[in-house]
Amino acid sequence: MDNKAAYLLGGTPARLLLSLIVVASHLGSLTGLYRNKFLFDADFAVSCFFVLSGFAMMHSYGKLQAHIHGWKAFYIQRFFRIMLPVWVLVALQVVLLFAVSVLPLSQYLNGTTGKYVLANASLLNFLQQSLPGVFENNGSAVVNGSLWTLKIEMCFYAAFPLLFLLAKPKRIVWLWLLWALSVAYRLLLHQSHPVMSYQLPGQLYFFISGMLLYHYGWHQQCRKWIIAIGWLWFLKNCLWGYDIAETPVAFPFILLAFCHVLQRADGLLKKHDYSFTVYMLHWPIIQVAVHVFFNDGQTIAGVVFVAIVLAVSSWLFKTQVEDKAMQMGKVLSHRFLQ
Repeated sequence: MDNKAAYLLGGTPARLLLSLIVVASHLGSLTGLYRNKFLFDADFAVSCFFVLSGFAMMHSYGKLQAHIHGWKAFYIQRFFRIMLPVWVLVALQVVLLFAVSVLPLSQYLNGTTGKYVLANASLLNFLQQSLPGVFENNGSAVVNGSLWTLKIEMCFYAAFPLLFLLAKPKRIVWLWLLWALSVAYRLLLHQSHPVMSYQLPGQLYFFISGMLLYHYGWHQQCRKWIIAIGWLWFLKNCLWGYDIAETPVAFPFILLAFCHVLQRADGLLKKHDYSFTVYMLHWPIIQVAVHVFFNDGQTIAGVVFVAIVLAVSSWLFKTQVEDKAMQMGKVLSHRFLQ
């Protein structure tokens, strides 16, 4: 497949839309103002993120694997793309959120704070999700509940070179088998062990769906049929909701429908993709708004605060942290491609 056909038009604005859906979902759940239903929830958006990630990795790794040390360049780029911004964010959270802690500095900087830094910097945020005295009067004291997906993403990256080998025409049946096993894992554990069902084995089928979209070029072939089915499924799910058993097929189809509608904005947003930054920053900003405004009944002021602070901080974080980290990763990785 040539590069022009391989590129998913509308993928960049679709990512931004999905990140805003996550923001809207968490704004409702963390403030208690509303509860998003059906497809306008964080689970749907995160699942579609994973599909897009699988597609994008096929495209980016495909260009690197032609080099002998391409896999090393891939890991370096992915490390700087995810881990360095996360480390900066964790440090900023610890420093800035002292302002809303009910404890003095001597009590704020304790073993729990150290555990929070280590757990979140290593993407094991489930080990310690709160800081001392922070957000104690909120409905949830979790500092940044969105970071759990990055653990899943990094595990996928770790396994991707092997998955890429399975995406070759003669081995593609094994990729389909992994897809089926992942679906079975998710369905079997969804009710009895929901937390386990959300780990990588249960999310893998979304990544693989993106890889299969790339491999077969389904976003180009049978395009009109796929888009029509996607919108019909979207309408059906908005009216009556969706079952977990539908997600392996429904979510990729709906994602392609989104991309089709948003493809004209692709050129404008391709160089200004704020989706990852918005996703990483929104939770603690909403939590601060709950602490300062929503708990006192100042709903409008709280919503305005979230919108303004999220927009400004996303621009600053992307330009000063995310973009520079990615550039560092590219410079270092190019040493293995010469």
